[in-house]
Amino acid sequence: MCIKLKYCCWCIPLRIGLLIWAYFSVITIYLNSLIGLYELQDLFYDTKQPHPGNYIYKIFIFLSIVIYFIFHVVLVAGLHKNSHGLLMVHKGFLTISLILESIAAALLIPLAIFRKYHEYSQIDTTVQVYLKLLKLLFYVVSILTIFFFIKVYILLCVRSMISALGYDEDGYKLEQPPETPSVIVLNNRKSRRPGDESDSSHNIPQESKRAKVRRGQRHRTV
Repeated sequence: MCIKLKYCCWCIPLRIGLLIWAYFSVITIYLNSLIGLYELQDLFYDTKQPHPGNYIYKIFIFLSIVIYFIFHVVLVAGLHKNSHGLLMVHKGFLTISLILESIAAALLIPLAIFRKYHEYSQIDTTVQVYLKLLKLLFYVVSILTIFFFIKVYILLCVRSMISALGYDEDGYKLEQPPETPSVIVLNNRKSRRPGDESDSSHNIPQESKRAKVRRGQRHRTV
C-alpha cells in the first residue's frame, strides 16, 4: 500500500488521532475483559455442569480479549515513545488479525445461518424463515463490514505514522538524499556552479597562466 495519511479522520493530526483511538480501545477492551472474566467465573461455579464446549468457547474469547489488550498497550507505548519497532509490532498484529478474522467470518457465518434456518423452520413458514434469515444476514454483514473498514483504516494510519518517523513499509530507515555539491567535476576539471562564491584563481584558464610564465621568462632573457 502506497497510501500515506497526514491526518486522522481528515481533521485530527495523525499521532493525536491514533492516541485517541489507542486509549479508547484499551479502556473498551479492559471493560470487556472484566465482563468475560465474570462470565468465566460464573461458568466454573455453575452447579448444573454445563457442556465442556462452553468452557473452551469462554476461555478462547477471554484469551482473545487479553491479546487485543496487550497489543493495544503496545500501540500506546509506541506512539508515546515514537518507536517504530513497537509500531511495526502492532502493524503486524493488525495484519494477522485481519486475515484470521476474515477466514473465521467466512466459515462461521454460513454455519450460523444454517443453524438458524433449522431453528426458524420448526416455528415459521418458509417465507418467514427466509425473510428472517435475510434480515439477520444483512445485520451481521453490515457490522462486520464496518469493523473491517475501521481496522483497515487504522492499519493505514499506523503505516503512515511509521513512514512519518522516517522508515519505509518494511521498517528500514530511509536514507536522506545527498546534498548537491557546489563543485562539479567534468572531464577531470573542476568548474564552479553559477552564483557560488569562489576564488578567482580557479576561473583563470590554464593557457593564460602559461602565457604569463612565458612572458616572465622573456623579460629575464632581455
